[in-house]
Amino acid sequence: MVLLNVLKSKNFLLAIIIFFAVGLRLVNLSAESFRADELLSLDIVLYYQNQPISEMVDYINTIEVHPPFYYILLKYWILIFGGGEFAVKFLSVLFGAGTIILVYYIAKRWFKDENIALYSAFFTAILPMQIEFSQEARPYIIFSFFILLSGFWLIRYLESGEQRYALLYIISSLFGLYIHYSFALFLIPLVLYWPLHYLIFEKSLSISEIKKWFIAHSAIALGFWPQLDSFLYKAFFLRRYELYDLSSAVYAGNSKDITFFESVVNQLIWTTSHVSFKQIEILAVFIFKIALIGSLLYLIIKHKERLSAALVKYGRFLLFCAWMAFAPMILFLFSPYSEGYRRTYESHLLASSIFIIFIISFLIAQLDRKQQFFLASLFFISLVSYTANVLGNDSYWDPDHRLKEVAGVINENYQPGDIVIHQYTYGRTDVNHYLRPELSALTLIPYHLYDWQLDFFATRETLGLLENETMMRERILKDKSTKEEQDKKMRYIMKQYRPQRVWTTFLNDDLNLQMWMMGNGWKKGIGSAEPLMPVQLYIKDTGEAEK
Repeated sequence: MVLLNVLKSKNFLLAIIIFFAVGLRLVNLSAESFRADELLSLDIVLYYQNQPISEMVDYINTIEVHPPFYYILLKYWILIFGGGEFAVKFLSVLFGAGTIILVYYIAKRWFKDENIALYSAFFTAILPMQIEFSQEARPYIIFSFFILLSGFWLIRYLESGEQRYALLYIISSLFGLYIHYSFALFLIPLVLYWPLHYLIFEKSLSISEIKKWFIAHSAIALGFWPQLDSFLYKAFFLRRYELYDLSSAVYAGNSKDITFFESVVNQLIWTTSHVSFKQIEILAVFIFKIALIGSLLYLIIKHKERLSAALVKYGRFLLFCAWMAFAPMILFLFSPYSEGYRRTYESHLLASSIFIIFIISFLIAQLDRKQQFFLASLFFISLVSYTANVLGNDSYWDPDHRLKEVAGVINENYQPGDIVIHQYTYGRTDVNHYLRPELSALTLIPYHLYDWQLDFFATRETLGLLENETMMRERILKDKSTKEEQDKKMRYIMKQYRPQRVWTTFLNDDLNLQMWMMGNGWKKGIGSAEPLMPVQLYIKDTGEAEK
């Protein structure tokens, strides 16, 4: 009887969900090599590992585009657990598991319903977007955790009026801002929701409450003040000026269309890294959406009183969830990062997926038990294919996760005097992470920067100021690149290093470079097996004089 009661207890079910969630997040955790963005932050931390934090923060505030707290956290984490793939990514796993616990506690607190809390926790556990960024050595899952925390403390304050909750709201918001600037996409809606809550539910907004609102957000502004000059410098001041004849746009283009919001919501729930979808995946999502709409209509028609009572009781929490799910999307629409600069660029809206889950879980819990089981099962089935896709080993199909293998080919076949050339600026430090210490990769872009050692703050492991800025303007740069600029840089490299063998990585789409090599006395020694092993070796053709 005792064992049966334990098995039926909600805490036991929550423990099973968390155990299951952690197990999912450990799948292939160390199988994939670090990708580019992960290495950019990791190499900074490793380079400054034995130096004062102030020097690392100085570098980050001058060169990097992100605030420093994640790097500080990672610095101490690596000091204890090491810098391998599993160890570094496990920090995100912990925050992913912590997010599930927080989701359960928040749903239980807001809706006073164990079923809603368990549904929310379970769906968060299997949500592809949550898994994806719980496995990535980047700060997205961490600042998403603090968004939930800030929202929770704000609601506690609005419910009780106790100042301690306002203080906790301020502290968690500052943590979030210092982890990632995208926290502002959610902080702005939180700032606005405070007075809106009083206007909607209390029908008035007192002068006293306005003062408290102003003091709380002034405290956040003052707390963020030391980082504000760095943010303004990189986001506005530096972007005003052209660099290498490149305009200031971070990501140029207008790829958004009228399906933007639908596309973002789909990706937040049914995340995929692939460009195309299988027909069965599309059908599964379509069926669930129809079933969800049908369930809502069913509740409105058959159980109007039950639904009305639930909305009256929990309407303010549902409104808050809807506000925090979709208001950040509107802000994101006008952000330069709402362009498809990477496959899952919706990572900036990661927390929105949880607020959507709260709403879905609430709706499911209003149905009868059999109907709950049916709709929850349907949602689970619609997620299975996408979750499996996220859990797969990306190195099997994504060249961005093949840096270790590419560097391994070079390390194994290295001869003294070899040089390595990567096309883009960020690739120099990324490839160096896995290359043997005596090798240091060079880059073609930026063409005007002939030697990375001339750049401000640049080291073998870290990007310099010009390199980092050029990376932020990369799309425009590719359009403006010319054979003449490439020729000048290649001639400089050959004169400076006088190699007999040249390794090129991730350069097979650059026909100009291949033609340059062939036309200047080089022949292929090792060809590339695109796309998963993008590395080539060029050997000096001693029978032909260099042009």
